[in-house]
Amino acid sequence: MPKALEKQQHPASEARVALLATVVAIVLLLVSLAESGGDVAGLLKFAAEGDEAAITTHVESLLERRVPSLDNLGHDGKFFFLQALDPLYLEPTEHAALLDRPTYRAQRMLYPLLAGVG
Repeated sequence: MPKALEKQQHPASEARVALLATVVAIVLLLVSLAESGGDVAGLLKFAAEGDEAAITTHVESLLERRVPSLDNLGHDGKFFFLQALDPLYLEPTEHAALLDRPTYRAQRMLYPLLAGVG
């Protein structure tokens, strides 16, 4: 039997790696929050122009302030944010109407549901 297969993983070392990864993730999150002044919406990037500018306008009206935006750029976080506002689609014409693919996004509800609690 090759030596590589004989070597077994130690649960303690796996736990240390998982703990280290968790600590690094928390530090990165705290640094990002500090850069945005503690504003969770600062972690999102919305589109300043183009088809998705309506999302930016909608979120700004809900938060009653401006949100960070980039020229014709963004990421899925904005869609998760919209879903987190109404994760069960109780008012689909308000938030879900702005989703790029509502049916697809509705199939992935666990993260927005948990984020909506926060």
